Amino acid sequence: MSYILNCAFEPRVTNNEFDDLCNITGKYYGPNGAAAADCPPGWLCVRTARIPIDGMSGVYNENAWYMKNADYGNYATDGIYALNNYDTYQVSIEHAVTPSRKVSFHLGSENLDAGVPAGQFATFTKINFDGHSIYRFGIGNVTVAVGTNPYFYIEDGRLVPYSQVPDDYVDEPYFKLLGTGQFQVGRGNSFGYVDVLAMRSFLHEHEETAAPARAKLRAGGSGSAEAGTQKADTAKAPAPRAKAAPAARESEQA
Repeated sequence: MSYILNCAFEPRVTNNEFDDLCNITGKYYGPNGAAAADCPPGWLCVRTARIPIDGMSGVYNENAWYMKNADYGNYATDGIYALNNYDTYQVSIEHAVTPSRKVSFHLGSENLDAGVPAGQFATFTKINFDGHSIYRFGIGNVTVAVGTNPYFYIEDGRLVPYSQVPDDYVDEPYFKLLGTGQFQVGRGNSFGYVDVLAMRSFLHEHEETAAPARAKLRAGGSGSAEAGTQKADTAKAPAPRAKAAPAARESEQA
């Protein structure tokens, strides 16, 4: 997979400081986890298998994983992580004598949208879909123009603008748009971003059913909050939304 311009990721309002498990080590292995590939920052991924220690058969790093693209159906079983490469950047260039070889090295300064070269270890940060955590993604992490859409679902590692709360699954992760702006790098504006609240469709539905019950109790009516918040035990059958045809973006590189 080629790099995509204007991708970036920053946790903005989180409890990560007190969560020892929020960051893992990983290697991105492409959309389907088949082969090592370059990975843009903020790319949403899931774990596939643990990475073995080099030169040792059957011995694995305890919390280092191969990663592949995430979709909206992955949250319940796999968790969803974003490539978080903001602290230490790596780049790769062709070897001067043998162009087929790549030379990778760390940069001495931060570059906002630098991704991770294929086959290199990187940090992946778990997205906490708790209705409180806020994250910032570069506009390159969004598939098409946001327009008036207030929500995003997850498809093939990116955010897809959507007009309503996604709920194809009973507990589907999604993002709610909070605002937009321009990254400021150095003394000037860089490229656009979206600030999003990490949500789950369960939280949205829970609030919709709980609010009437609370209002009734405040008014002195009968009934219980428990009855108002009760959810069906049977999960909705998945009805995967049709994937939109990829839209051409100026930010994509061949």
